[in-house]
Amino acid sequence: MNKTVKRISGFLAGAVEGVVTGLLVAPAKGSETQKKVKDTMKDVSKNISDKVEEKATQAESQLNKLKNEAIKEVDRIKKTDPKKVETEGKKKLANVK
Repeated sequence: MNKTVKRISGFLAGAVEGVVTGLLVAPAKGSETQKKVKDTMKDVSKNISDKVEEKATQAESQLNKLKNEAIKEVDRIKKTDPKKVETEGKKKLANVK
């Protein structure tokens, strides 16, 4: 798990814990407390969904950027020497495996 996901998870877990603790300690009827907890969980769920969607969009953008760079590099190599494409491709493939 990368640092950003860990930070977001930690922040959200702390926020939920704080809100739930506050609601449970506050003097209110059980039904009122349940409604507050339910509403809070909906808000947290929406926040998580928004963050996941944002990160997915960023990842997709980065992937498209890398794809375009790879296509440009292949085109550049093809223009110089077709045999070199095969050689370079095999080297890069070996590094991926």
